[in-house]
Amino acid sequence: MKKLFKISLVLLVLVACTSCDLFEDPFTFLNQSSYTVHVWPNGQAWIEFYLAPGQSFTVENYGDYDSISYYYSPSNHVYPNNSGYNTITFYNR
Repeated sequence: MKKLFKISLVLLVLVACTSCDLFEDPFTFLNQSSYTVHVWPNGQAWIEFYLAPGQSFTVENYGDYDSISYYYSPSNHVYPNNSGYNTITFYNR
């Protein structure tokens, strides 16, 4: 009986843990512009990076973020577009 209870408890925790890192997808940035784009976090725990034209970069979801908060440059030449599930693509203005 104790073994069945322990197994049930583990299954319950796994099912209830829908926001755990095991179930979270990373965020991907794509650069479809003709400029190199600098991206850095806005209060979240991930590293800044540069994207050359045509490159992509994936940010792991270590903080269980429902969305990603970021700054980018050159904002006067490119704009971001949420182009898919957890995907942000930069295009020329």
